[in-house]
Amino acid sequence: MVASSIQETLLKEVGTTELTSEKVGRFLNEKLFRPGNSMSWSELIAHVTGQPLNSDAWIREFAK
Repeated sequence: MVASSIQETLLKEVGTTELTSEKVGRFLNEKLFRPGNSMSWSELIAHVTGQPLNSDAWIREFAK
């Protein structure tokens, strides 16, 4: 669910999920890696995706 949520956020915010993209790298560095352990995992996911972890993105990805 975490991967699906981050992937959906990348598409929305950056326009791609290509890990070789400089924009993706900057986004992940700023939102996911830079905070380190300053947040709980649930706070970090909300920080990255803009919402608490839920199954919505996972369902959208795999219900196709």
